[in-house]
Amino acid sequence: MRGRQTFLLLGAACLAGAGTMAIELSAVRLIAPWFGTSQAVWTSAIGAVLIALSVGYLVGGRWAGRERPERALAVSLWAAAAWAACLPSIAPWISGALIPEGASLEQVASTLPLASLACALTLFFPPAVCLATAGPLVVELIVRSSGCSAGRAGGQVLAVSTVGSLIGTFGTTYLGVPFVGLSGTLWVTAGLIACAALLSAPAGRHHLASALVLGTALASPAETGRSAEGLLASGESPYQRVRVVERADGWRALEVNERRGSFQSLWSPTPGLLGPGYYYDYFALPPAWSRAESEWSLLVLGLGGGTAWRVVEGSLPEDCELHAAGVELDPMVVSMSRSLMGLPEGDPRRRVIAGWDARAAIAPLVNEGRRWDQVVIDVYANQVEIPAHLATYEFFLEVSGLLDDGGWLQLNVGAIGWDDPLALAIGATLAEAFGRPTLALEVPFSRNVILVQRLGAPTFDPQSQEFLPGRDDLEWLVQRSRLPGTWGHIHTGDAPHLVDQYAPLESLQRESFKRLQRLP
Repeated sequence: MRGRQTFLLLGAACLAGAGTMAIELSAVRLIAPWFGTSQAVWTSAIGAVLIALSVGYLVGGRWAGRERPERALAVSLWAAAAWAACLPSIAPWISGALIPEGASLEQVASTLPLASLACALTLFFPPAVCLATAGPLVVELIVRSSGCSAGRAGGQVLAVSTVGSLIGTFGTTYLGVPFVGLSGTLWVTAGLIACAALLSAPAGRHHLASALVLGTALASPAETGRSAEGLLASGESPYQRVRVVERADGWRALEVNERRGSFQSLWSPTPGLLGPGYYYDYFALPPAWSRAESEWSLLVLGLGGGTAWRVVEGSLPEDCELHAAGVELDPMVVSMSRSLMGLPEGDPRRRVIAGWDARAAIAPLVNEGRRWDQVVIDVYANQVEIPAHLATYEFFLEVSGLLDDGGWLQLNVGAIGWDDPLALAIGATLAEAFGRPTLALEVPFSRNVILVQRLGAPTFDPQSQEFLPGRDDLEWLVQRSRLPGTWGHIHTGDAPHLVDQYAPLESLQRESFKRLQRLP
């Protein structure tokens, strides 16, 4: 009987460990529509859980000295299960209170560390505290029931709880979120924790009451965000929340995570230039500068919904054919874009490489032997953040191997002016990799800067005649780019270079937002 009781208690500890990791991994995804999934948000979520674990271990240690520690264990686990089941319902209320619906990305960024920490503590501190009490309580119960040493009991509990943590980690990422969604994952997690409560002690009235609480929580409707006017599709991928909305003017936008008036891709009924304020139009300049006539090849890293393809294709001369490829990490983005954003499927001239990180895809593309007239880099882990490994000297050297001689590279940077700290750092790194200054062009009516490089040839000075493409449809774009103060050349010594071992993109991003706040 003692051996059976020890086995059941260890099973409870294992399930508690699984529940802890499942909640921690789900935390950022749950609050992503309001805060995004940046490193700062991950730090807040992990920090909140670690604080809760410390408090929970202390509380569990004190409760272990009571006459009936099994009751405290059961109540703690039932409370954690009920809270986990309620998380999908209460997260929108808490997050919305801390980040108003009308707040912009810039406003969110200025308060992100404190606001995300407050949200994480409110949402995830209670269940993590309850789960943490399980460790000391299970150790105490095993010592009392089996008479073994505290060290042996503690080792067993740590071992099985770590196994449970591994199950929770891999199960959440590869099974839970992809197959049952975030709400379903949290409900499954609640069920596992409830099973731990049942294993922890003989069933009693307190179990029945707690089961009723859990049932109420499971029956409550989950609100994962406010409904949007014009919402055409939405879903949760292994990477982010994805949705497509139709605007009042009939255009469609693909949005991820926090949205906040921004979008990842845009679809207009007619291919071609989008108009003032849209950085995609700058991708139409290299074919015009190179006087493309019969064929133009374009590779996009960070394809999204294929906006860059549509802009370039619609602005090419009538007899010029576009051959394009695009790398997109999130297969759900590709799927939604094919059904709702006009992304081609089955066209041999349009190749989509889905499920690949942009950097991981470079070596296979280089090995294929094809070189491109133009490479566009438009990669973002969130709406405003370039992943560090996609902005380094080593990365740009690899990208240069994809370009034909005289080929163009363009990189979209979310920055406040061409001399923004983030733009300067990436531009200087590009200059070092390509051996010549980087041309930086501000996009009017936006906070985007397009960095331009060229393999084996200099970029065109905006004040030169070569910069003029000789096309009426691009004249407004080029003339705006020639205005003093809206462009500049970034040299290799203008900022520290970003390398794989040191690329402080997030601190540079914060400096960029501080720059925005100082504007009149």
